[in-house]
Amino acid sequence: RNPAATDLPASASSQPATTQPESSAGATMPMMIDVPVDAPTYDLEQILTYAIEKSPEYRNAKDDLFLTTIAVLRERHLWGPRFFEKVSAQVVGAAEPGDAQHAAQLIHELGVSQRLPNGGQVSVSGLVDFVEGIRNSTADEKVGAGVGVDATIPLLRGSGEVAREELIQTERDLIYAVRTFERFRREFLVRVATQYYEIGRAHV
Repeated sequence: RNPAATDLPASASSQPATTQPESSAGATMPMMIDVPVDAPTYDLEQILTYAIEKSPEYRNAKDDLFLTTIAVLRERHLWGPRFFEKVSAQVVGAAEPGDAQHAAQLIHELGVSQRLPNGGQVSVSGLVDFVEGIRNSTADEKVGAGVGVDATIPLLRGSGEVAREELIQTERDLIYAVRTFERFRREFLVRVATQYYEIGRAHV
């Protein structure tokens, strides 16, 4: 049987008085909203600056933007002129017993390569070949030099705008990353400001 509200024995006079909890020493526990006397005070601008400097969430979002920017810089570097240098040394000659006709050969190659806008690559290099006899004072030294040009141009597959698809895509990703970070930054600052004013109202 469900009794009616008027049949219940509880009354306003029988309600227990609410008291603050006491510690084991008998002292009254301070409320969580109490502010220490030496607590520093911050205005809204200082709070926002502190949140930007210390928040791991904000730092992670900014790091993601930096990584996307670095990807664009790396891809643009691949489309710029790239210098290269190769140095190799070896001993040439017959390996028969008692053969003194051995020579040391040093090859030094220096060049530059450049990607083409519509696909392909062209490179220009200079080569110096130096040979000197070993264990044979009468052997002549030989020095050779040359210049080479190498070009690779696709006619069908990989030619045209598709050759720069990776560069275009990284630039698109950077635009999306900037928009995402700006949206996050506004929401982050609004959230911090809202919490700041809610704490202020709680102390009033």
